[in-house]
Amino acid sequence: MRLAVMLVTGAALISGCNPTPVPIDPKECPAWRSVDYSKLPTHLNDDLQNPLFENIWKAWASEDTSVSWSIDTPHSTVHFRTSPGGLSTDPTAREVIGRGRDTNWEIYARSAPVGPPHPTHWTAWRRVSLTASEAKKLDSILDDPCFWVAPRFLDGPVRLVNGRGDNRPDGPSTAYDVTHGERAWGGWHFSWTVGPQGRLQLFLLAKAFGLPEWPEDKIDDEGWFDWPP
Repeated sequence: MRLAVMLVTGAALISGCNPTPVPIDPKECPAWRSVDYSKLPTHLNDDLQNPLFENIWKAWASEDTSVSWSIDTPHSTVHFRTSPGGLSTDPTAREVIGRGRDTNWEIYARSAPVGPPHPTHWTAWRRVSLTASEAKKLDSILDDPCFWVAPRFLDGPVRLVNGRGDNRPDGPSTAYDVTHGERAWGGWHFSWTVGPQGRLQLFLLAKAFGLPEWPEDKIDDEGWFDWPP
């Protein structure tokens, strides 16, 4: 069974006074247009005998981060934790959390080695500074309406609307918990670093840890294999 300790989340603060924007159809989003939303996984490893993703997500979301914030009433919040894939040569879990209001962002990051034989020991949170243009880039990712209609839970194999499948084996596992004004989204994407969620992760990991800001993954519209009946 995949590690559940690095999993992901969803409930968060809701702030702001503007009306909730009307969500768009995922078919309008290049990242999600080929995904069959009626067949998204509900359980770990897509196995009904395993825990519900929702319960794993809630457990992660309820963890105390013990961050001392300067921004008390944020308009936006970001929080994600990513753990390495099975074939990764960098066995490090990384976590980023932040609050934003107006043009200001307060971002913190920490990391921990993962895997036996050592238990996970997180570093202390450290502040990550964003320039004005970087803060604007972060806001632009959250302004993307496709962020808020993303599948909450993705496994490595993804079922497509054409009946076929695409797969991203042994990629990082990432938990997300994000709000922006009246919008809130949380979920867990196993193996995939895709869509606006992938851009958010790659951008902030580059800023916080100096990692390369690679292009996000893409789910192939046609698929790579026939999904077994």
